[in-house]
Amino acid sequence: VDDLIENGSVVRGWLGVRHHDVYVPNSEDGYEVLTNRLKFPAHRVHMIKNGVDTDRFKAADREHRPDPGALGLPVTDHYALIVSQARPEKRVEFLIDVAAEVFSRRPDLSLTFVAVGDGGRRPAWEVKVRDLGLERRFQIVGRQDDVVPFYQLATVFLHAADRESFGNVTLEASSCGVPVICSDVGGPREIIEHGQAGYLLAKDDLNGF
Repeated sequence: VDDLIENGSVVRGWLGVRHHDVYVPNSEDGYEVLTNRLKFPAHRVHMIKNGVDTDRFKAADREHRPDPGALGLPVTDHYALIVSQARPEKRVEFLIDVAAEVFSRRPDLSLTFVAVGDGGRRPAWEVKVRDLGLERRFQIVGRQDDVVPFYQLATVFLHAADRESFGNVTLEASSCGVPVICSDVGGPREIIEHGQAGYLLAKDDLNGF
């Protein structure tokens, strides 16, 4: 289906057939897709990158760090946060494998993985967590109206999508002072400076993650 959509878009691009006067990608990667791969006229493509409210998404003072119990989480020294819709391309199942590997190497590590988000893949997340015996160590908290306390509690943020047009969550985590470990794709590679704000890794590099 993706190939048919892309091929149809390329044909429309070559023929100059469009449904819109202006296309607005939110990353350089998106701009490249529209202009180079789909052949849309560059004068109709205007890039506007997403922003974040830095008055809201900011690091908490050490004295005002969120209470894990108030968020329904166990008290541990560290928290590895995932904020994602429960869709296949977000690859949260891969991060569950990462969690299993972390605890196989460091069984006494005081760390909780926290997945914020909901959607069609959530039951699969829950089954995998249960099958790997990670119920206490990998918490799936579902949709949250306010994600800021979770960012402010986090030690590290994880994002392993196999494609991402922008990746708002990586920007939100960075704005909250949380280092990001994410796959080196699309928008995130434009947001995260490797070795500074976090790490960019090959999307299937389980050992690296």
